[in-house]
Amino acid sequence: MDFRPFEKTMRPIFDNMELIERDNFLSALDSGFREAAAGEGYSFFIIGEAGIGKTSLVKAFLKKIERESIQYIGACDSLFTPRPLGPLYDLAVQMNKTWINEIHSVSSRAELFSRFVQELTQKQKPVVIVFEDIHWADEATLDFVKFLARRISRLKCLFILTLRDDEINQQYSLRNVFSDLAPDTFTRLVLTPLSKQAVQKLADEVGELQMLCGRQQVYLVGGGNSAGQAALYFASHARSVTILCRSAGPERTMSQYLLDQLAARSNIEVLTHSEVVRVEGEGKLEAIVVKNSQTGEEATLESGGLFILIGADAETGWLPPEIARDRRGYVLTGSELAGTDRWELDRDPYLLETSVPGIFACGDVRLGPVKRVAAAVGEGSMAIAFVHQYLREAEERAGAVAG
Repeated sequence: MDFRPFEKTMRPIFDNMELIERDNFLSALDSGFREAAAGEGYSFFIIGEAGIGKTSLVKAFLKKIERESIQYIGACDSLFTPRPLGPLYDLAVQMNKTWINEIHSVSSRAELFSRFVQELTQKQKPVVIVFEDIHWADEATLDFVKFLARRISRLKCLFILTLRDDEINQQYSLRNVFSDLAPDTFTRLVLTPLSKQAVQKLADEVGELQMLCGRQQVYLVGGGNSAGQAALYFASHARSVTILCRSAGPERTMSQYLLDQLAARSNIEVLTHSEVVRVEGEGKLEAIVVKNSQTGEEATLESGGLFILIGADAETGWLPPEIARDRRGYVLTGSELAGTDRWELDRDPYLLETSVPGIFACGDVRLGPVKRVAAAVGEGSMAIAFVHQYLREAEERAGAVAG
């Protein structure tokens, strides 16, 4: 058969593992973002030991609000001579080319910082700025951190900074940053290690996966991001992982960062124009029969696992037409309704509110959220809070009318 493995060049990717015991931190960041979107900016210093999950937490949060915000990310590096204003250069590249010239041409640090703050006020959406690993920051960068954080409450901006807790006491300049900020303008989120129960849960899941896939040939049906993410995860446990793609390849349906990483793993390949037509085995799966849709040829392939990742249906057909949905059936909520003819109140809809005021949706049924159990659970708790807020405001309106 003329099946072709997919080949690309290597590029780093983000960890797609589900966050555990981080819902409270995500909720705190989300609350801060809502305040910032309303015009009262805020800063978060996310603190924890190396490898505890600071970056994973930030990335999960940014993914959650990516459609509602403008995001800029800068990083400090572990260099013998730190880059002066290194994170600001990172931001300048993401903003526009002229900002690189601004950094070089402005002689006064205060003027440069003021121009940057002025630039933020021109943005239509709330801005989220992330500085990673500020324990490695040079003094010029820490000056900028203080400058922006002291003015953050007047901006539609959320400022997130990550740092290692064991570096704070060793760097006087870093401690000086905290002492110069008003206590009501920032929060320190200190990440705690996972509980024994969470660690045991992870160990059990990995053990089950190794028992299921160890030294097996695993096949995945699908061509989207879910198939790519699953392939990367299974590749750490299975002898080989093969993605079966009905089309000519996943280039049009999978994110580039996943394509690059798949090509870098020697035990992952992609078979194109391929469909599973039959499975075989006595009491358990032993082989699959795959058909090439172009040639009509069939081949029997030894297999210890077959996983189907071809997307999901919203299953919202039972909802009344008053609940607005997109063409695939996913429920529109919050900012997706603002400015449309499906929202009739003077106020903007709450984050999880549907086109019917007072009815809220959470989890995978919503258009656009991260499809993760942890995200759905967090949204569920937020939906309860919104229900209480809606009922409280309804009572206040009723009281005002009665008075």
